[in-house]
Amino acid sequence: MLPISVAPLRERPEDVLPLARYFMKHAAATARRPTPSLTRDASAALRDYAWPGNVRELGHVISRAFDAARGDTITLGDLPNEILEAPALDPERALARRPTLDDVERRYIAATLRHARGSQTEAARLLGISRKALWEKRKRYGLN
Repeated sequence: MLPISVAPLRERPEDVLPLARYFMKHAAATARRPTPSLTRDASAALRDYAWPGNVRELGHVISRAFDAARGDTITLGDLPNEILEAPALDPERALARRPTLDDVERRYIAATLRHARGSQTEAARLLGISRKALWEKRKRYGLN
């Protein structure tokens, strides 16, 4: 046998999105649903993650995000907490892609909703806003 050496995924950030699309296509075919797309923020979060579990971890993350997604788009809110809370792979690149205040708020609300296990009342309490304000923000950011 001839050994083949492949660099870890963290050293090949350009391969993350093509692999993610492959895993999304596979999950969609298995579930007999249309293949979803990734939002710009979700793509950036996947690309910036260090992937200590390599390609296998990416496959599991996409599978979980596919199951969490409502509709035909995987958003930042559909990604697991470990992706959202991890430090960026390349701090320089993360700084260059400075998130807007809306991006930060969207991510924070999505993480709070996951923490509250979907409870609108609990999420609003944790955020210090009314349920109506939370509903309006969810609608604004597409967090269904």
